[in-house]
Amino acid sequence: MRAFAVVTLVLLSSVMFSNPAHAQDLRVVVLPKLTVEGAPGDSAALEATAVAAMQKKGLRVVELSAALSGQKAAFSDTVFAGKVPAELSVLNADALCSVQLACSKSADSILDSEIKAYYCVLALKVVRVDSGDVAFGDTHDFTTHGLNGLQALQALLKGRLPAALDEKAQKWLAAWQGESGWEADLFVAKLRDRAAAEKMSEALSKFPGVTGARMLMFKDEYAKFALSGKG
Repeated sequence: MRAFAVVTLVLLSSVMFSNPAHAQDLRVVVLPKLTVEGAPGDSAALEATAVAAMQKKGLRVVELSAALSGQKAAFSDTVFAGKVPAELSVLNADALCSVQLACSKSADSILDSEIKAYYCVLALKVVRVDSGDVAFGDTHDFTTHGLNGLQALQALLKGRLPAALDEKAQKWLAAWQGESGWEADLFVAKLRDRAAAEKMSEALSKFPGVTGARMLMFKDEYAKFALSGKG
């Protein structure tokens, strides 16, 4: 008990609060995934459109390292499932945004022409990095046309998709700002037992006003925790 008390004092004296309530303070990682007729597609244009929508709202977009960039689609699936990928849990970011667009052919011919119809669904989900809580989720349906899937997709990217992403960015930013929450990074020294550190994370989550607590790192008797809360 005495050792735990010493650790607690160190922990409380090391709290650093931040409140990214303003758009320019929010750091977001955009994780795109594109699927056309059941096959994965090049999501670069989708990502660029989503990033432009976020930056238009004043959000700070965090780029992944080259080693992680190739896993964006997999990370997007994890975030869409409402989870924080372990590889991204230590990023200097506030939110992970899964942006998924799936298109499938709905008609082989329009008015006896060679033009085909495609049905597309845009799905967005935002997860907080600190607590793993889902901050926002929404979908939007489209119908687009082209001689093939690629042409139909290009028409959508140049047409209605930017406005839809702009609307979604505004909605999730408003939802985030409406939470009026706080965040804190907590550092603990002289904590030798990882199991004890994990139990401390559970104990911290029960403090009044704390809605989320998790351990970010444990190394060489040094632990870092991320807390979030309201009030």
